[in-house]
Amino acid sequence: MTMTRTNQTSEPFDTPAICPPDVELTQTVRLLARLGRERFFGKVTINFQDGKIMLIHKEECIKPTELAR
Repeated sequence: MTMTRTNQTSEPFDTPAICPPDVELTQTVRLLARLGRERFFGKVTINFQDGKIMLIHKEECIKPTELAR
C-alpha cells in the first residue's frame, strides 16, 4: 500500500475574507430583532447600493380593532 500526499488547504472554500464588521448590517439585524419582539405588523424593505445597505423602509399596518389602545 502506497500513500501519497496531496496539496490541501486547511481553510474551506467559503471562508470569508477578514474585514471590519458592517455597522449597517449589525444595526439592521438589531432593528429586525426588535420589530419581531414588538410583534410588528407591516413591511420592511431594505435597499442596497453597491452591496451596502443604504435605506430601510418601514411600513406599519394598524388593525382597526387596535385603534382603541
